[in-house]
Amino acid sequence: MEFLKESLPPLSLSEAIGEASRCLYCWNPPCVTACPTGIEIPKFVKRIETGDFRGAAEVILKANFLGGTCGRVCPVEELCEGACVLTKLKKPSVSIGRLQRFAIDHFWAKQKLPSQWHIQIQKKKKVAIVGSGPAGLSCAATLAQLGIEAVIFEKNRLPGGLSTYVIPSFREPIEVSLKEVEEVKKLGVPIHTEKELGKDFSLEELRTAYDAVFLAIGLGKSPQLQIPGEAYFLDSLEFLSRAKLEPWSLPNANNIVIIGLGNTAIDCALVAKKIAREKVSILYRKRLEESRAYPKEIEKVLKEAVPIQFLTMVKEAVVKENKLVGLKCQRLNPHSILDSVGKKEQTGIEFFLPAELVIRASGQQKPLWITTMAIELDNGFIKVNEKYETSLPKVYAGGDCIRKKGMFSTVHAVEDGKKAAFSLAASFS
Repeated sequence: MEFLKESLPPLSLSEAIGEASRCLYCWNPPCVTACPTGIEIPKFVKRIETGDFRGAAEVILKANFLGGTCGRVCPVEELCEGACVLTKLKKPSVSIGRLQRFAIDHFWAKQKLPSQWHIQIQKKKKVAIVGSGPAGLSCAATLAQLGIEAVIFEKNRLPGGLSTYVIPSFREPIEVSLKEVEEVKKLGVPIHTEKELGKDFSLEELRTAYDAVFLAIGLGKSPQLQIPGEAYFLDSLEFLSRAKLEPWSLPNANNIVIIGLGNTAIDCALVAKKIAREKVSILYRKRLEESRAYPKEIEKVLKEAVPIQFLTMVKEAVVKENKLVGLKCQRLNPHSILDSVGKKEQTGIEFFLPAELVIRASGQQKPLWITTMAIELDNGFIKVNEKYETSLPKVYAGGDCIRKKGMFSTVHAVEDGKKAAFSLAASFS
């Protein structure tokens, strides 16, 4: 199926060396400053240029153990490539993301870990990690390299978090995510799947059995819209997961509507376009400038000819004979300002929009959390200090579950896991 294939082709050997040769190897390079994980970008790019592909991969993996994923899904236009000096010279930036992907893919083909990771270290401390997404895997890999035993518990059948279940295959095939999981396992990290916090074990049980706990529980579903017929909608994460792992299970729909205009909503629209091809649209109750989506992502949707209806509010789902047939919508007054739940008076024209599948990707998601646990939250997100420690001693957290503000991205989650691991190691010394 088309939407299961990676849309951006890999660089060939000659393309990679040619692209690497464009780097100016700046003194105090801004691309490194812009990289959340601090990869020494000019250093690995230079190694590609000279044909030292293994060396390039080692530079990347030293800073970011999930370099294969990040080389594919990082918002490079907003980070390293956006900071590239060449852009100030009105030239295209170096394709840092694709070069990173090239180096890691070449390294994986050799099936060998860097030599420095084979050092035998006696592990005297043990950390439980809840969640096997980017933050959890990064924390576990860093702890293992520091000589600390890490054990991961994952509630799903497959490990890898959003990289496995949610990120569309045209961005990152599932094989990439599972390959990184295997690389973490090679460091001696066991991963126990179908083990859920609050169901199969409690936080207190982990605190008793382990020297510390790291929570990497991610986010939950999109907030409910609280409108009639919403039960017929599909949550964005469920839609993306089914499209990636079980595409045959998706409803046969000619008209697909996505509610929301964040990065997740755009992923849903791009996947839906590959399924329905013609009748896919986006509804957004705010203005374009209020969207949190990356500008380059919005450009992709427009390039796919997906119409976006701004200042449009969904009033209710229209259901006939127990089937969703459309939405009753309302145009909002462009001069009116909505509060967080849209309670202010709205005026505007109501209209009917045909829809056989509606995907809810609206509002800010909150962590999957169990409120009975005695841990301090901040607006629904886990509160941590500068060391990533929560209000409970020896309980740390990182990734999307702590990011009340800022960027929700894989590379930031990776850095959270790495920094938390260093803080954990320091607390044991």
